[in-house]
Amino acid sequence: MEAYSLDIDSVLNRERDTVYRWNTIHIGRTGSVADPKPRLGYSQCYRREDNSVYMFGGSDHSCFNDLWRLDLGTTLWTCVHPNLDSILCEERGYPVGRHGHTIVVPTSGLYAGKLVMFGGKCEDSVLAELWCYDPETAEWCLLITPDDEARANPKSYHTGVMWGEKMMLYGGEGTEGTSSEIYSLTFAECTQAEIDEAEKEFNEWAPTEEENEFQASERQKTLRRKKEDVTYKSMAHWQKQVPKCVDDNGKNIDAPALSGHYSIMYDVPKRVPHRCDAGNVMLVFGGYVDNFLMGEIWELDLPFQKVPVWRRLSEVHSKESTPPANCNHFAGCSIDMNGGSAEYAPGEDPKLQWGHNQNILVAYGKFGPSDQKITMANFDLQSRRWSRVRLARGPSNGSMGKMILVDDGETKRWVYLCAHEDVCFPLEIHLREEVQQDQRNRKYPGFFGKSQAGGMFKLQVPTELEQRERTKGRMRILTASKPSDRDAKALAKAKAKVVASRGLRQAEFHRTMHPAQLPENVSSCPPLGIRRLESMPQYFSTNGAFRP
Repeated sequence: MEAYSLDIDSVLNRERDTVYRWNTIHIGRTGSVADPKPRLGYSQCYRREDNSVYMFGGSDHSCFNDLWRLDLGTTLWTCVHPNLDSILCEERGYPVGRHGHTIVVPTSGLYAGKLVMFGGKCEDSVLAELWCYDPETAEWCLLITPDDEARANPKSYHTGVMWGEKMMLYGGEGTEGTSSEIYSLTFAECTQAEIDEAEKEFNEWAPTEEENEFQASERQKTLRRKKEDVTYKSMAHWQKQVPKCVDDNGKNIDAPALSGHYSIMYDVPKRVPHRCDAGNVMLVFGGYVDNFLMGEIWELDLPFQKVPVWRRLSEVHSKESTPPANCNHFAGCSIDMNGGSAEYAPGEDPKLQWGHNQNILVAYGKFGPSDQKITMANFDLQSRRWSRVRLARGPSNGSMGKMILVDDGETKRWVYLCAHEDVCFPLEIHLREEVQQDQRNRKYPGFFGKSQAGGMFKLQVPTELEQRERTKGRMRILTASKPSDRDAKALAKAKAKVVASRGLRQAEFHRTMHPAQLPENVSSCPPLGIRRLESMPQYFSTNGAFRP
């Protein structure tokens, strides 16, 4: 795996026609045990305590569960724990191999500085597990959530961001297809020592001589409530958010259902009198919609104790600088995700307004073998317009990976982990084929229902060499953001042909199952001349005489 960095402050304060350079952090060595294998579908996060980027999981036709750490000071990879099979994972308490999961690092609370991971897709199913890794003790543990409460569904290729002290999940590929659901997770606030102390106080309760029966009963109730509160706060709790989606005219539209997208969270300070409490706003970019890559930007307004609202931002743009839809996108924010802020516009029901120099930076490159370098575009949130940023050096053509924002207190920069196109492009095609296979299995289940592995169609896993030959010089799936009119007309014509042929088959089946009844006697038959005239009019005249 290769690693590059780019200073964000220098790009934002750029002058016209200035070319900026990528800084090379690490160049991967093929076949080296000191570097992670090239892969896709992994998740990465930045931990400020040790100035390191952590990478877990991923897939290269088989799922990984190894954990790697890239020290940004020494620019060296370190394998925290190696890849293990499912039997050893169960014995040692490690998560199984997966891809399409998310990892966040809370900045405050009981889980501050720890890696919290959710979801992902393993070899045969989609997961809904919630894991936590402590770098100080090098131990994994499962986070407990109550069974009688709502919880996030199993999903993969979703996004997870910190919403204050909560973790927010959005989108992804679930068991019922691409999801638009939003869940927030409240982390536990009490340790096991506090639980033991509350249980000990409740179990050792006894009435004293100084208090009467009523006072003793009230003290017992207080201790019971304290024990229940501590037990409740010792577990993580899911909460489903149900936002509404409106356009610029206030009309309700369908909420976006995305997978493989990017999410960024901003803070919004209060505005008296109509927004007396601070809120948040989440920006979403890119992703797949029905196996088509999108380049739209959505805004999710999250006011305090009010209904969240979706709005589309990227409607006014310049076609010359907009990132192409059929490219691999890597999105990031121009300011720190925890320290940046937007503002509420004045009014009775205020909307969000963006200030100067608030941007989304998007790096993108062409899918598959191409001569196009990784380029960058900047989306101004105030004017809602794209502009091109000129870059030099950096990743190779067609490389694929993920971006992450790194803020060490002095500078803000992007760190880009990627691998070469010869490995990642065939792998991306295969991962999307897995998603399409799951969609077909849900639509056409096998004899044993949706839970049957493979459904009616069995996905044949090709070798890496076969994948390269199949995807050489062409883009098989990721072709355009939306089907063109010509494709739509061809699709409609094909559907009409299928419907017509289905009607002919149904009529033929009806004639076979319900043949015409033969006459019971001769008197019920029509005259011979008329029958001949009806059946063979070319051989008989109108009076029934034979005409050779």
